[in-house]
Amino acid sequence: MLKQIITLLSVTAAACSIQVAGAAIPSDSEIEAAVERTLSKMTLDEKIGQMTELSIDVLGDWKDGEFFLDPQKLHEAIAVYKVGSVLNAPGGPTAQTPEKWEKLIGQIQDVSIKEIGIPCIYGLDQNHGTTYTLGGVLFPQNINVGASFNPALARVAAEITAYETRAANCPWTYSPTVDLTRDPRWSRVWENYGEDPL
Repeated sequence: MLKQIITLLSVTAAACSIQVAGAAIPSDSEIEAAVERTLSKMTLDEKIGQMTELSIDVLGDWKDGEFFLDPQKLHEAIAVYKVGSVLNAPGGPTAQTPEKWEKLIGQIQDVSIKEIGIPCIYGLDQNHGTTYTLGGVLFPQNINVGASFNPALARVAAEITAYETRAANCPWTYSPTVDLTRDPRWSRVWENYGEDPL
C-alpha cells in the first residue's frame, strides 16, 4: 500500500511540474484594460447573453433556397437577450454564396454594434471543408483524415477551410475539431481525428 501511495505521489508531482505552454497570442495590456472596462459596465443578464449561442435558423427563414434574416427576430436576440454568438448551421436546402454570407454576417454585426456595442462572434460549422459555402472545397470527415496518418494533409485542409471561410467575411470556423470526443453509441466520432491526440 505504501508503495502505491509513493507511486501516486510521484506521478502527481511529475504532472504538477509540467509547465503550461505560453499563450498563442501575447497579452496586450491596452486590450485587456478595454475588456475589463467593458465587463465592469455589463449587467449579469448581458454577460449571460454574451455566453449564449444561437443557431442562425432561429433568426430567419428560407425562401427559394436562400436564407433571409428576420429583422425583428435578430433585433430581439441581440437587443433584448444580448446574444453574443451565432452558429451557422442552417438546416436549409442550399449552401449560401460567400457574398450572401458576407451580407448576413454584416447585418448581424451591424445590429450587435448598434445595440450593445460588442461584435457578435459568428462561426461557420465548416468541420470538413467549406461545407456551408457554395463553391467551397470539401474534405473527408476528420476521422477519415486521421486514418490517413498524414498530419500535413490535415493542416492543409484546415488552412484551405480557414481561407475560404474568411473570404466569406466569417471570422471564426469550428474547424479543425481537436477535442477527444466520445459517444457511447459509437466507437469513434467523425468530427475529430481519433482517440489519440498525438
